Amino acid sequence: LCDCFESLVLFYDTQNWYHEGAETFQQALTAWRERLAAAEASETDAMLARLAVGQGIFSHRLGQNSQAAVLLEAGLRALEAQPPETAQAERPMAQYFLGLVQLDLGEYQLARDLFEQSLQRQRVANDSYGVAAALSEIAAIDFQRGRYAEAKVQIQQALELRRSIGDQHGLAVSLSTAGELALELGEFETALTSLQECAEISRRLGKRAVTPYGLRNLGWLAEATGDYVGARQRFTDSLALDQGSGDTKEVANDLLGLCAVALHSGDLAEAER
Repeated sequence: LCDCFESLVLFYDTQNWYHEGAETFQQALTAWRERLAAAEASETDAMLARLAVGQGIFSHRLGQNSQAAVLLEAGLRALEAQPPETAQAERPMAQYFLGLVQLDLGEYQLARDLFEQSLQRQRVANDSYGVAAALSEIAAIDFQRGRYAEAKVQIQQALELRRSIGDQHGLAVSLSTAGELALELGEFETALTSLQECAEISRRLGKRAVTPYGLRNLGWLAEATGDYVGARQRFTDSLALDQGSGDTKEVANDLLGLCAVALHSGDLAEAER
């Protein structure tokens, strides 16, 4: 399990199998706790820490951020107490997902600090996958804060890394972010190019992988250009996929898109619903 932990997390996460991932790590965590007789062992056991991080990751994906924060913080503390050569992949992973939790809770600076810490460790480890993931989230925070020039540089670096290592899932996510940024800047042709490539990769990977990211942003692009019928269809399709995976945060974003379309179409009752 030590050898495959990171791959197991990524397997469930990149497929958007959040319920399955949460169930797997919950069962493993319960079973491992039963094996630890001494109270002090449960405080420092590296495997328990890994499993807590895993359960925390999928608690976050299911929108259970309070529980996720407790699990990830406890897991990270225990991992930090291990020898430096232990759990080298899990420490930056825990920091990265704890950053996502803080981002959802609106703690942007704390989230950015955690992503920066994860980024530094991933660079030391020469882990291009982890570097690109951290850069993408730092870019997203800068985007939300209106620092568009910085966000552009970071997302471009993430795109180049993900292309170079063949990370198709990550590439689709970064293309969606790049499209969202271009849309915000009114660069509609650039947005369309990025989002169409994202959609093509999504189709190759399968519906539960990254399709909702591209669909929703294509919906916003259609909404921005006055194609409300097309926008409603994109948001509806994205909503169905996000409801299937149990990603409550993205379900809310899909509903906001449908609300915007209803408002522009003059259907106030539908918007309120």
